Amino acid sequence: ILSIFGSGLFLLVQVVILLDFTHTWNDAWVAKDEDFWYCVLASEFLIDLCVSCSFGLQIIWAAGIVLCLLHP
Repeated sequence: ILSIFGSGLFLLVQVVILLDFTHTWNDAWVAKDEDFWYCVLASEFLIDLCVSCSFGLQIIWAAGIVLCLLHP
């Protein structure tokens, strides 16, 4: 029974630490220059777009369009 309460207390402390970390990190990022972070966000979007497109091309190349059409 003691372990149940101990694990619950441990999880509660971990949630508080995680929330404190995220709020501190958010305040630090908001305080920085916003234009730079817009460039970072745009470049991350382009990287994700390229990865998604290359993943789709790999599926088409490996499976072939005919095989993809057989399983709608």
